[in-house]
Amino acid sequence: MFHSYFNSMEILAGVFSLVFEIIFYSLFDSFLRKPDEEQYWTKPRKTDAIANAKQIAVLRQELEQMKRHQ
Repeated sequence: MFHSYFNSMEILAGVFSLVFEIIFYSLFDSFLRKPDEEQYWTKPRKTDAIANAKQIAVLRQELEQMKRHQ
């Protein structure tokens, strides 16, 4: 009985430490890195916006073609 209890406590400790590391790095990474480095997760990149606009245009064309065929 004690063995399974301590095993589950070890698993909980591992999960807690993993969650804490994820929270710590996501909160404090902006303080740890230099200000001139690009923070790609906070600033949307121009190439992403262009790719999204192209994909939206393609989807609109496909939607119009589907409406015409009905």
